[in-house]
Amino acid sequence: MLGLALALRIIAAFVATDLYVGDEYAYVTAGRNLATGQSSLLPFYPPLYSCFLAIIFNVFGPGLLAPRLVQALLGTAVTFLVYLIGKHIHGKREGLLAAFLFAVFPEAIGFCAMFYSENLFLLLLTVGILAVMKSFTRDSSSWLLLAAGICFGLATLTREILVFFTLLASAFVWTNGPMFRFARVQRTLLFIVPLLLLVGGYMTSNYYRFGHFVLSANHWKPLFDGNHDPHDAPIHINLWQRDIFAGERFAREKAFEEICKAQPLWIFRKTAASLTGMWTPKSFLYRQLIFNKASSGKIIILAWISTPLLALIVFGGILGFGAARSGPSRWFLLSLLSYLLLVHIVTLGLTRYRLPFLPILAVYSSYFCLALLNGRHRLCRLARPPRLFATCTFLVGLLCIWTAVFLRPRLDVEINPSTISSPDYGTQRR
Repeated sequence: MLGLALALRIIAAFVATDLYVGDEYAYVTAGRNLATGQSSLLPFYPPLYSCFLAIIFNVFGPGLLAPRLVQALLGTAVTFLVYLIGKHIHGKREGLLAAFLFAVFPEAIGFCAMFYSENLFLLLLTVGILAVMKSFTRDSSSWLLLAAGICFGLATLTREILVFFTLLASAFVWTNGPMFRFARVQRTLLFIVPLLLLVGGYMTSNYYRFGHFVLSANHWKPLFDGNHDPHDAPIHINLWQRDIFAGERFAREKAFEEICKAQPLWIFRKTAASLTGMWTPKSFLYRQLIFNKASSGKIIILAWISTPLLALIVFGGILGFGAARSGPSRWFLLSLLSYLLLVHIVTLGLTRYRLPFLPILAVYSSYFCLALLNGRHRLCRLARPPRLFATCTFLVGLLCIWTAVFLRPRLDVEINPSTISSPDYGTQRR
């Protein structure tokens, strides 16, 4: 399994595109500047991923193949961690199936060849999840909680979206500890102190350097991108280029202003748009192919692989959560999944925002699939050969209709070279 995951990611690293997409340019430029000593850390983004790239550039030079291969190793490590999480919750077979689903999912493979903080964030997040869940079932779990606190702190320094969930994670550590209050306090402090030292230490350094107690100056921009009047976008860009902190204040004020205007049905409309958007082909991997003028056939093949796998992971994961036995691990993962989904809904809803909850869904999707095949679920009748064939035929038919009606017309428009150089994506040659 790990060999398959590594091989697919190494292939992706060697055939990767030569264009920057979105924030890749900022991450790579920051990493190269740090490696050569041309600049210090700036609070545009959380610092850890830029430092990670800087170390690789410092050791292997400014080429892009080395960091891609390192990220291929990180993606393989995440696949192994998905197996361990599935094995811990359900069993060995469920862990193997969950690892397989994550190993072959096209977006999880493609991201290892891109320069986004999710590559490092996903590794730290899964290690932290595994440590917290193991601490629920062991008496001597001090080192596990300490490791979990460090991993959640480092993950927050990679992607700031996790900062509010750490409070909820601390509550889980408190409520699932020993009955003695002193032991609960000790366990919670072991988790929360390293997290506060890591995150608070960096925020304090930003205060002394820039006069602002912030984790990044890009914290409110995703909320603004998903909730703003189109006329405010140029104003925000101009402000952000002159003073990033002024742009951040403007983004926060305008985002909340638009959210207040859209009440009371705002959350329902955002949820519907976000869930519908999951089935459009506008993923980062799809955009990479568009920018490189890939043929419609390649993109359709990608869509045919990605869409059924995404459906299996998402819907199987939801049904698996409902069918699985209750316990602290289940509620901890459900709360994390709900938090990440809420972030995905209220922000721009980019593909990279949904990538972190795919390992969690893969774990519960594997449980559902094996329960279905073993006759341990009320939908097990669908797994009988005649009905399974009919169900698969129906789903393939839906996929064909989706391709003909929705996907192919969009490809004919978006592969036009005049749309590839759109300034919305900020593409740059490497």
